[in-house]
Amino acid sequence: MNVRGFVIGLLLAFFGHFIALLTAGAGHGWTTPLWASFLLWIVLPATFATVSPRGRQRFGGKRDVLALVAIGIAADAALIWATIREGTQYFWAVMETATPFPLLWLAIWGSWQLLALIALTKGQSEGKS
Repeated sequence: MNVRGFVIGLLLAFFGHFIALLTAGAGHGWTTPLWASFLLWIVLPATFATVSPRGRQRFGGKRDVLALVAIGIAADAALIWATIREGTQYFWAVMETATPFPLLWLAIWGSWQLLALIALTKGQSEGKS
């Protein structure tokens, strides 16, 4: 396991959860990321310990990367479902503000998924199993 990647993942999870708290706006904003960010404490360290920032797999096997991709698909579906259930008007109200926090949170949320997809496609194109 790459300890540096693990620590970077933990720091990003902390930052992502803090940003989610800001988007919640004392309960008057988009609160779904606040609850979804609990997953970041697991998947960000796991992803950054498994996959390098260039998308190269450095630890684990193809199954680990496939598991991260599957978790990403399920997590995105849950995020969309929870946002709809909460009310999309909260999402749009937060997105219309002048603060960069919702976009920053979405970038952190998508970072681990993008890295896992890149690692998966690089592994397949290089013939790794």
